[in-house]
Parts: sequence; C-alpha cells; structure tokens
Amino acid sequence: MNDLRQKGAVFVEILDDIPRGEKVVFSAHGVAKHRMTDAADRGL
Repeated sequence: MNDLRQKGAVFVEILDDIPRGEKVVFSAHGVAKHRMTDAADRGL
C-alpha cells in the first residue's frame, strides 16, 4: 500500500469523499454490489 501511496493513490472509506468522475480501484478482497452501483451512479 505504501508503494501505491507514493504513486499518488488516496485511500478512502466513503465514496462521497471521491470527486465525481475520478478513477476508483476497489479492494481485491471484494466490495458489496451496492458500492459498485453507487460508484457507477457517481461516474467513478
């Protein structure tokens, strides 16, 4: 994770913290389907 931070990645817990239209990478451990839908609805 430190490598990603050094490359500019920002880790957030809440989708609302991400400006509309930005790129999002979800955890490899999985994410609830409604989070994916919420992200798509916001253009993430």
